[in-house]
Amino acid sequence: MVLLVTSDNEQFTTEREIVERSVLIKNMLEDVGETDQPIPLPNVSSSVLKKVLEYCEHHRGEPLPSADSDQSQDETRKRSTDISEWDQKFINVDQEMLFEIILAANYLDIKSLLDVGCKTVANMIKGKTPEEIRKLFNIVNDFTPEEEVCMMLSLEWHDAHSVVKYTDIDYRVFSDATTFLLHPSYDNYARGRFGHLVNLGDPYTRATYRYTPLLALLLAPNEWVHPSFGKYLFAACDILNGLIIHHLLVSVILPRLPEQRNKQRAAALLTTAHLLNPLIFTISTRGSSESILASLVLATLYAALKDRWDLAAVGLGVATHWKVYPVIYGFSCVAALSQGRSLINLRAVRFTVISAGTFLTLGLVCYLIWGQTFLDEAYLYHLHRLDHRHNFSPYFYLTYLTYPSKHGLPDPIPLWRALLRSPLVSFAPQMALSVGSGFLFGKPNDLPFAWFLQTALFVLFNKVCTSQYFLWYLILLPLIIPHLALTRNQVIAYISVWFGTQALWLSEAYKLEFLGGDVFLGLWVRSLVYVLGNGWVLAGLMRAYVRRPVKSNT
Repeated sequence: MVLLVTSDNEQFTTEREIVERSVLIKNMLEDVGETDQPIPLPNVSSSVLKKVLEYCEHHRGEPLPSADSDQSQDETRKRSTDISEWDQKFINVDQEMLFEIILAANYLDIKSLLDVGCKTVANMIKGKTPEEIRKLFNIVNDFTPEEEVCMMLSLEWHDAHSVVKYTDIDYRVFSDATTFLLHPSYDNYARGRFGHLVNLGDPYTRATYRYTPLLALLLAPNEWVHPSFGKYLFAACDILNGLIIHHLLVSVILPRLPEQRNKQRAAALLTTAHLLNPLIFTISTRGSSESILASLVLATLYAALKDRWDLAAVGLGVATHWKVYPVIYGFSCVAALSQGRSLINLRAVRFTVISAGTFLTLGLVCYLIWGQTFLDEAYLYHLHRLDHRHNFSPYFYLTYLTYPSKHGLPDPIPLWRALLRSPLVSFAPQMALSVGSGFLFGKPNDLPFAWFLQTALFVLFNKVCTSQYFLWYLILLPLIIPHLALTRNQVIAYISVWFGTQALWLSEAYKLEFLGGDVFLGLWVRSLVYVLGNGWVLAGLMRAYVRRPVKSNT
């Protein structure tokens, strides 16, 4: 049995076969495994969920639409407005409930119910003029004719070309976590020792929320102002990142290059290329929070290059609290502070103490408020994470082959094989390369390249790698380009390989994700090609990097 909790804290216990008609709930159950914990549905009220479960109960046992179903039949189903007799009686509700059911079906990803709701609305407006439709649904027309044309063209293009929703699933997770944080209840409360002192809920009530509680708190205006506030915040951070990059280029990076004459123009071109990179603004406007972390990283680098190391130490502590990977920058910073002296020196120790102190202070505050759940979800989860879903990393296939079965544990295996199958097997080469490159290039004037190389290696050898991870090192690319001595042919070759290996992988991933093909082995081979291709590009950039003499930046 599965326990569901609605937005008004009503609990529903139902059979797994019934609720798994919802792709959202099915994926949640697959992620968390067998559990007695309730599954929160913050976007569905009890009255609506009752109707949804009634629908799922009636249609239990019917085959779900599969990814490899005949496309022409699927299109015919969508275009038809015919509704079965039972579904017509079921959906014969008032307008408010009708649209609540449609929203719930979309949120829960129940395609057949969404079809019924949308077909009902389509039948209601069939043959009516726009003015009659507005009157039917009490719609106020506050658009100009020009705006209506632009909106219709935009929506038609999106409907014709988009396979998936534009908004990232992570944004839904963030928003749900914020809802739980701001609306505590008897079973949703901050569980830390001092949690009773604050009137806050537990963001980790939202399954799959694996981030600092500060992110959910930062998105509180999603509840107070507008649900899309977070997207605007992330986009604003992109602009802030562009300003930091431009200022670093003008005041620190380009002044070291005497051969660069028009420094303002070069800085403007590099910053513009960064801001107009589709990957940069698409990730933020879809609702991913990576731009906030990018702002923290760039602000930390800015302080370090300006020789304000105490401020840089605080920034590194905050960035590492936000997401753990920036800890690798500490090694290159210590190396930069130890030029001409031992690694253990007063400046390096001071930097380490301040950055570690900042990280531990933020972690302690969150722990005292939200308890062990904070540590488990925000940090410890990532140490034992088993992600069998396909991603660029070749480790996914090893995890997929050894993923625990929900029908029972696999047969015992020798210890050496268990170690090889461990998700931590990627940690050794990943950290060796990231830390080693930090010490190798950890000089005051080389910090941008050191951080770029460390991050690229960390992402390349991470056990999970998706497109948004590329943003971690792409934000540093404009700062190192002026130091790269590359021919035109080399530039073309490196760009072609970087994009080509991804395109090769994505073409095979499409067959798996959308066509349901059994192409796991072929996808794994392409993951290896991705690693080799990107490794070759990084090696070429290391050879092309031109170091400059140390110069005061104060």
